[in-house]
Amino acid sequence: MDGAPWSVHHDRGASLLRSGQWEEAAVAYRSAIRCRPDASASHVHLGHSLSHLGHWEQAAAAYRRALDLDPGIVEARVNLGNALLKTSAWKEAVVEYDACLRQRPDDAACHLNRGHALSHLGRWDAAASSYGRAVDLEPGVASSHVSLGDAYCRLKRWEDAAAAYQRALDVDPGADEARRKVAIALSKAGHRRASTEPGNLAEVTVDLEVTSACDAACGFCPRAAMPDKKRLISLDVVESLARDIEKNPVDLIVLCGIGESTLHPELERIVEILAATGTKVEMTTHGGRLDVERFERLVALGLCGVNFSLNANTAQTHREVMRLKGFDRTVANVESILEARDRHHPEITVHVSFVVCDLNQHEVADFVSFWRPKRPSRIWLHPLNNRAGLLSPAVKSVDMREHERRYEGDDLVLVDVFSEIHEEDRLCKVAESMIFISADGEMRLCAMDYQRVTSCGSAKSESLRDMHRSKLERYLRREMDDFCAGCDFCPPATKPAESQGVR
Repeated sequence: MDGAPWSVHHDRGASLLRSGQWEEAAVAYRSAIRCRPDASASHVHLGHSLSHLGHWEQAAAAYRRALDLDPGIVEARVNLGNALLKTSAWKEAVVEYDACLRQRPDDAACHLNRGHALSHLGRWDAAASSYGRAVDLEPGVASSHVSLGDAYCRLKRWEDAAAAYQRALDVDPGADEARRKVAIALSKAGHRRASTEPGNLAEVTVDLEVTSACDAACGFCPRAAMPDKKRLISLDVVESLARDIEKNPVDLIVLCGIGESTLHPELERIVEILAATGTKVEMTTHGGRLDVERFERLVALGLCGVNFSLNANTAQTHREVMRLKGFDRTVANVESILEARDRHHPEITVHVSFVVCDLNQHEVADFVSFWRPKRPSRIWLHPLNNRAGLLSPAVKSVDMREHERRYEGDDLVLVDVFSEIHEEDRLCKVAESMIFISADGEMRLCAMDYQRVTSCGSAKSESLRDMHRSKLERYLRREMDDFCAGCDFCPPATKPAESQGVR
């Protein structure tokens, strides 16, 4: 065959390509190119063969050579864009798609893939425009509607996202991904089932402690004061909560409390039960036990957000603050989950957080600089509170004003989550805005009750609405003063004069 003319090699390559023999086709097209280096068609089809083999960089080189020979080959242009997309050369891919669309403005696949490239670049407005054009041209492709919904989620256009996911379901009623995502988008847009009883908890977050066990030993966490350090919440309590929440919807459920949520062996079932109520479910974790595979399973069951409590930017400080090993593995977990979020789950929020104290304050700026380009939903910088008077003297809070000035107006960095919550003069904003359920099913005044000295009822037998109302009434009657007096969340108007100070 070596002495055969170009047409013999080229035609043989075409036959092999049609029959799916891609390696042999690539060999034939390379032989054709040796006969006629200027045969643009052979370069194009070599690119096709290499694409089927997943050799994207080589395919891109073949398409580029074809375009050098004949810049008007639209087929080579669009496939070069696809090969560049596969090699993460997103800016270059957009350039090629733009050139293709100047010649073929109604190419739906080109608009769709251009949207994918723009999404990877974080250009969500432009991506939404491309996806919108793709679904206009080919409205019968469910996955294109999902991609449009994903772009709207990144823009926090929840109503539009829900509408896009619903159109995907209209096209394909079996699209489970779209069904899950439309529920999350509607929830974030504020569409919750109306309460069937008087009163509502629509602005309240439930902090649900699925376990009081924790494999970290953070210096600022007074776990030694806890009487129950290894308790697991029962599924009976979770199911009772779910039934109650279906009647009295809350704004958000966060699996957090004092323990490490990933230590509960039934975590996936807990997420599934609570997400079935239509309520947003998030979780807090130190990240060491949450890899991307587990993240994907939890998202499939309805999880809509993860808060990673990292508290350090180096392994040494991480060990000093949290007494944990495996910092590099934890960072790799978070990075993989952020990448998975960007690729498949833009509706999912992923935050990284840092409790600022004297042991780690020197790493705050580096922490923000490290995570900023990885595009978490938010970077949280928490001031260290005094844990209702139980904070160890070995760990000290620091002045947060420098960080407040540095990150003022920064849409990504939030200094002090609770600063965004309005506080009444005589009512603690933490107690008002949050319901804390400890792992034994009891509603406590708040998560600062490490010693479990307050109880406002049991989720096993009482409604959240009634328990929350009773809790606030008791607070206003000053029945909680003994517990709250040493807490720096306590509103000044209710704090005994001798305990007042600057937080």
